[in-house]
Amino acid sequence: SYFQYLTQDLLFTTESDYPWKVVYLGANIDAMTKALPFDIAAAQKVEITHLLRNALKSQDWYGEDELKSVHKYQSLVNTLHTEVKNAIAYKFGEVEIAVYILMELPNGEQLGLSTIAVET
Repeated sequence: SYFQYLTQDLLFTTESDYPWKVVYLGANIDAMTKALPFDIAAAQKVEITHLLRNALKSQDWYGEDELKSVHKYQSLVNTLHTEVKNAIAYKFGEVEIAVYILMELPNGEQLGLSTIAVET
């Protein structure tokens, strides 16, 4: 899918680096809620730009690989803001935290991007 392309080789960097996975979550919001491995009501809602703030900024000491990653994250966020509906991020758990960016595709299907954040 297009989101697999956008997240290919992207790592979510916290105290560890984890890749992003594209997760199909069903044909509608009810299906999505049942497909999630956590209770959405108990999860922490996070604004996507805030969640990815460190990945979106380049530093003057960045090499080619880091700059490529920044550009890919900028493309991902732009796509989330312009091409899908209701994109929002959730964090659930402690220490090894499940991170999901949930969205509705133009055809109504629900998709997620998942990764892990390590915060001690």
